[in-house]
Amino acid sequence: MMVRMVEEGHVIGDHSYDHMKHNFDSAPPWNVYRGVNDDLQWFGQKNINAVNQSMIKAGLSTETINNIARTMLKIKRLPFTDNWRVGKIYQNCMCTSPKSSSRNSHALCDALAKNGANVFGWDVSWDLSGDGRYNIGVHELMRRIKNSRGKTPGKIVILSHDAVHKPGGEKDWAGELAKFIDQALKLGYQFKTLDNYLTD
Repeated sequence: MMVRMVEEGHVIGDHSYDHMKHNFDSAPPWNVYRGVNDDLQWFGQKNINAVNQSMIKAGLSTETINNIARTMLKIKRLPFTDNWRVGKIYQNCMCTSPKSSSRNSHALCDALAKNGANVFGWDVSWDLSGDGRYNIGVHELMRRIKNSRGKTPGKIVILSHDAVHKPGGEKDWAGELAKFIDQALKLGYQFKTLDNYLTD
């Protein structure tokens, strides 16, 4: 999947090595973040090394693998949080419990930004239901996008989850994604990668 993403022009960011599962006391997002010193270890090189091994096995060039590593150092999103540290955009979210976990995620964002990363959240969420599928269709998603101002004029970051588009279930969510992309393009929206967020 990652090789296909790269070959099709997508970029790979850093979303933590294990979606912070090593910290879960119970069902997430409970106690996801415990402290900067420990949590910081689950981003960066540990994650990059795992991705690099997959890319080497797939036969990608050294230049491509180095570009992926640089992008992963620069583009981050913390699991379960809508925190932002991108250019002048600074936003904290009290998204995890207890409050100490949310405060720890804020400190982690600060540390990642201090190391040169852009930490992204989102402007519009294609919400998930309890069964791991979306709980809103394309019509509602488009309504939310049209009503969103975004953190940066003319740009909207959409939170979506690739696992939702797997086969099975009552609705063809892969088809819904295709329908969303088609409708958005017809309305004049463009899809761009996050590495261009501050420059385009």
